[in-house]
Amino acid sequence: MPEIQVSFIAASQDDQKSLPSVEGQNANNSTLPQSKPIQRKLNEPVFRDRLLSDKDVAARYQVEKQTIWRWARTSTTFPKPFKIEGTARWSENELDEHDRKLKEARQ
Repeated sequence: MPEIQVSFIAASQDDQKSLPSVEGQNANNSTLPQSKPIQRKLNEPVFRDRLLSDKDVAARYQVEKQTIWRWARTSTTFPKPFKIEGTARWSENELDEHDRKLKEARQ
């Protein structure tokens, strides 16, 4: 069964005044142009990027978490983590790209 993802964006009270109502008007009662809905085929690929913790990355490379942090700190090629609400995460796509480049360099 195809997976469907929905994203919501929080709006401030000021932003909500300009959001369209069901009738297609904003809070000022001015008519807004109707936009076409975004359509996507169910079998169309969706860009996905899993976010991995240091524990996940360590398991991927079969090393200790300290090794992952050392690589992140000292290596010029190993992907750097980014923080989400104070929690470090690695992009699985960046790790895949790193692995691909290492493999190409060996050949």
